[in-house]
Amino acid sequence: VAVAAAHARALLDRDPAELLAAARRHRHPWAEANAYEDLATLLTTTGHPDRAAEHTTRALRIFERMGADGDAARLRGHARRADATGRPGSAGTEWDRLSAPERDIARLVGVGMTNRQVARQLFVSPHTVNYHLRGIFKKLGISSRVELARLAHEHETTETSAV
Repeated sequence: VAVAAAHARALLDRDPAELLAAARRHRHPWAEANAYEDLATLLTTTGHPDRAAEHTTRALRIFERMGADGDAARLRGHARRADATGRPGSAGTEWDRLSAPERDIARLVGVGMTNRQVARQLFVSPHTVNYHLRGIFKKLGISSRVELARLAHEHETTETSAV
């Protein structure tokens, strides 16, 4: 309880040093990861995004070790949106994590095709497309076809400009 109180006080005081100390003292991994995430957010909002990245990564690794897929996906989504604002990014590396069939499906969904249309195009069942979409959403830390379309477009634009 004392560590949680210190965590809360550090947030109220907007004190990065105290927040880091609280993160290191948390005994439960979920609370520790949340403290590191809060620290990264505080550093970003106070003009220190370069220092925030290491704490975001630390929080993400803890969430992944715990199997907290929802928290990990949310954090990856925050990192990806931050990267879209100009920092060098993980969006490309996340895209690279997709398998070849997942990239094909993502590109087709990204141009507005339905699952049935994608299935016909790739000679698979709509259920297979749906299965792969769930994996794609999880790997990219997204939750909608609109976000997938935006990422597919960004990736396509990046690929085209690199050629």
